[in-house]
Amino acid sequence: MKKYENAVFLDSSFVISSQILNDLFNDKAAKLISNFENTKVILILVPLVLDEFWFTINKALKQMMPAGFNRKSLNRLSRVTENLLLLPGLRIVNPIFKTTHVLDIPMIMAKYDLRPRDALIVKSMEILGVNKIATFDSDFDRVKGISVVK
Repeated sequence: MKKYENAVFLDSSFVISSQILNDLFNDKAAKLISNFENTKVILILVPLVLDEFWFTINKALKQMMPAGFNRKSLNRLSRVTENLLLLPGLRIVNPIFKTTHVLDIPMIMAKYDLRPRDALIVKSMEILGVNKIATFDSDFDRVKGISVVK
């Protein structure tokens, strides 16, 4: 699998904040994105993060439109996704997990007191050779070998 140098892994907290204008961290996400673009950083996004992104956006849309998920909501979700995919330098990558990688997840969870999804992100970063992460989740501050971009 290709190793990504000069890359930043995008966590779900970051991508969600970058796309929701009234989010507490939206301005900070916008500034980081501008900095990434100016420094030609490769932005790594994995399907696991997209899953949480869509789940969160969908949940917010359902709260805004309690009648249920309809064509209008689907169009909004598609537009937000399209906007996310326009980030300069974005690469969507699906790391290949071997059995030994999967067996590492519980150890990562225990060692750094992480949720399973965050441990999967840590392992994905390791597999992809990425040691920087854009996130607003302080749990990643505990992980040795990972630098949180702020």
